[in-house]
Amino acid sequence: MRDLEDPFAQDREIGERWAAIVSEHRERNIETKKGLELKVKAVPVEKRRAEYNAYLPDGRHIVWMYTGAIRKGYSRVTNANVDPHTLKEISEFRQIGIGTALYDLIESDIKAAGGRGLEPDWGAMNEDAIEFWKKRRPELSDKLTAYGPHGSARMPYEKWTQSGD
Repeated sequence: MRDLEDPFAQDREIGERWAAIVSEHRERNIETKKGLELKVKAVPVEKRRAEYNAYLPDGRHIVWMYTGAIRKGYSRVTNANVDPHTLKEISEFRQIGIGTALYDLIESDIKAAGGRGLEPDWGAMNEDAIEFWKKRRPELSDKLTAYGPHGSARMPYEKWTQSGD
């Protein structure tokens, strides 16, 4: 794997490798840190990004995460939500690590493809997403407060990576 001195030159290659990884491993079983087993089905999109869907052991669809294309070695989860049919039971599944487990899997796939991982979706997050990212990347806490909420200015890559990323 080449280093990412010139990340733009490699984004397409990383995206294609990521799509190939997802194609090879369309269904995987993962477990949250609190022991909930999930089946994850992933689908490559446009040979440059992927969609991930998680299912409970009884087969109910619980959550989806759609990603953006690789940019400077990173992707973003651009749409994540709980399935509306499972929503009535959401309290049973909140704060048990489903989001973290899926983010870990997505980030692992991106890194295996030669990328850097996931970045926050600056300027497009609700309060739950901001709190999630503050726990995941505490060094970005101040930046998440200023640049994370829906409608705020998107923070340039160069600025958010100044924290030592």
